[in-house]
Amino acid sequence: MKQEDVISSIRQRYLNINNFSEILFEGFDEESVQLFRQEVERLKALFFLIGDKEGSGIPVKLLAFYRKTGVIHDLQRLRWELIAYAKQKKVGVPESCLAVVDGLLSMASRLVSMDLAFRPLCLREPGSWPALHHADLSKLSKAFVRDRMKAMSVEVSVEELSDAQLCDTEEAMRELLHIWHLLDKRAVGLLRPVAMTERQAIQSQLSLLTNYRDVVLRINMLQDPNFLFATGQGAKPFLQAVLQEWIREKQRLRAAINASPVSGEERPVVRRRRARPVIRSLTACDFS
Repeated sequence: MKQEDVISSIRQRYLNINNFSEILFEGFDEESVQLFRQEVERLKALFFLIGDKEGSGIPVKLLAFYRKTGVIHDLQRLRWELIAYAKQKKVGVPESCLAVVDGLLSMASRLVSMDLAFRPLCLREPGSWPALHHADLSKLSKAFVRDRMKAMSVEVSVEELSDAQLCDTEEAMRELLHIWHLLDKRAVGLLRPVAMTERQAIQSQLSLLTNYRDVVLRINMLQDPNFLFATGQGAKPFLQAVLQEWIREKQRLRAAINASPVSGEERPVVRRRRARPVIRSLTACDFS
């Protein structure tokens, strides 16, 4: 890992984020929202890599905007999945379901647009990088991998991991891939199990975990009592059928994760972290 490579990567993230923020100022299409969030996640991973574990070097308003676009992204994804299920089963989506989701999506988009207009991002990269001048990049690289391993390893087998712990594992794997091109062989060699030292193996496992996280989130959103009340009794049979399909999908993904070769081999015993909840309510969206 070279200092100039790290700086170049951070600068590229700033450039991309500013470009996407200008696009989002015109509207929150799904692709732009997703790409913007990916760039912020890459920037966060880079700052973690150079020792800024709290992300203090990242502008607070950028992190706030990232969280707000997360609400929009989740609602967009829920809408897409409801329509995809209806097409697959050749049925119609109850109008009340789409009305509720569209109403929440419209409200979220309007509030975030107002905030963006009032406080535009216009990010400026730091003029210098004093933290990197005398940094031992090899040491930082190893520390980054060790921290990610802690997030991916607990003292129980993968079959006993909670949804929240699997979410932590998914986030840690994603961060690894974001800065993979900057890691040296010694840092990669710290990964366990050995299967994890191959980028393709991490990508395959990450795909399973991302799909699992998404379906857990959708299930939680669909079970929101306020959402069920707003959609009315007429939508109940459709929503119950969707819920059962998503529960089966969750079970299939869990079985695939449990059977993965990178999940049950050479897992070190480490101190268990407090798992974060993986619940977001449709009707309790936080735009602050």
